[in-house]
Amino acid sequence: PMMVKLVCGRPADPDLLLGFVGEGSEGKPFSLEPGEEREFMLVFSAQDVCTPNHTVPVRITSDSGYSDEAEVAVEVRLPEVKLVWEELGPDESGTGMKLRLTNAGDNLTDLSLASDNERLAVDPAVDHGVFPAGQSMEVLARPVLFEGYTGVKGNVIASALRKPTSHPVELALKEGEQV
Repeated sequence: PMMVKLVCGRPADPDLLLGFVGEGSEGKPFSLEPGEEREFMLVFSAQDVCTPNHTVPVRITSDSGYSDEAEVAVEVRLPEVKLVWEELGPDESGTGMKLRLTNAGDNLTDLSLASDNERLAVDPAVDHGVFPAGQSMEVLARPVLFEGYTGVKGNVIASALRKPTSHPVELALKEGEQV
């Protein structure tokens, strides 16, 4: 018998998380008889991965210098990102704009929703949220008011898997009005 360890290399994409679990967990030596074959569990999390194809080296090593290496190919099925904006009109106060965002693609687990202008607020602001397929959400774009405010332009941006979809928003008070 020989004491050996399993070693999982690191993928090029740091968002793909891999490792051996149970017997053979990273860094935990175990005994292997000559000619013995065993199965080990290599698990991975691809929640934040944005590319489909990855290869990772795995090795079995021993203190006596014997080792072997293989390469594991992982193909991640990426969800289809298809976010659709719809303008619903002004909000009740008349200063903001109501929008609807619909997920016409697959279930998403990394939705972000924000504005590209610090003077344009988005409610709700979302960072790494879940957005099921077929669902819609109402979004309010409103100005951040300050003395002298007359209007604001910007984009409300929804993104998942680093694929942004923006909707332009222009809000303004009536001509001649200001805060």
